[in-house]
Amino acid sequence: SSIWTGYHQYTIINPGSDSTIVLNELLPGETSLRTVDFSAADLGYPKAKRSYDAVEFTFQRAFDGVWSLRGSYTWSKSKGNSEGGVQSDFSQTDTGVTQDFDQPGFTDHSYGYLPNHRAHRVRLFGSYQVMEDLLVGANVLIDSPRQFSCFGFNPTNGYANFENGYGAASHYCGGVAAPRGEGIDGGWTFDASTSVRYNIELPTGSLMTLRADVFNIFNGDSVLRIDEIGEDAVLTPRPQYGSPLGYQNPRRVRLGLDIEF
Repeated sequence: SSIWTGYHQYTIINPGSDSTIVLNELLPGETSLRTVDFSAADLGYPKAKRSYDAVEFTFQRAFDGVWSLRGSYTWSKSKGNSEGGVQSDFSQTDTGVTQDFDQPGFTDHSYGYLPNHRAHRVRLFGSYQVMEDLLVGANVLIDSPRQFSCFGFNPTNGYANFENGYGAASHYCGGVAAPRGEGIDGGWTFDASTSVRYNIELPTGSLMTLRADVFNIFNGDSVLRIDEIGEDAVLTPRPQYGSPLGYQNPRRVRLGLDIEF
């Protein structure tokens, strides 16, 4: 154990499956690298799971030269013990090498609502031909809250608490289980935008289109990300837990000009 510790060698494996590992250093008295077979039970990892279930209702009123309207309502559920290639909880974007399965203790209570879970989603899109050369459009996007987590220290597993070098990375807070997605609820997101298109025929016969888009016209400021680290040390609450880290984009305007020759 003085040579081979729990952190001596990292490998890429399929969690929840048997693995054959070639050790990367000679053991005392041996002249070749040893190959070791581990069963899934030896390793102690669950299989990676991720599921997305949804029901969507849509409608569409086709443009008739005057107006159009289409929209949808989606009920969905996204749950699992791994988000996939990235880990939004920790803003890890190094695809495929997140810390989800670095230690078995990180997988305790890791099954739950994933960062992309939105139970309800409403989308509306419409346009109106004010006059021959003037078209006005609008869209409304409404999302229900995201389910945030509380990450702390595993009180029973040394490799998954203060000894691990990761900090608060387990699904425990205050010494008790804190299942994924059962921390703080986020807020609803409402985003309405509008657009205007005005066509002008130039003397050369070319068509010029003046464009104006206003995004988030009501300047909504919903919180999209929070600090999900709940402990500074074992049984020591972190004051910053729940602090906003990211907001809805503020109101902004985009102007454009198109010319068709």
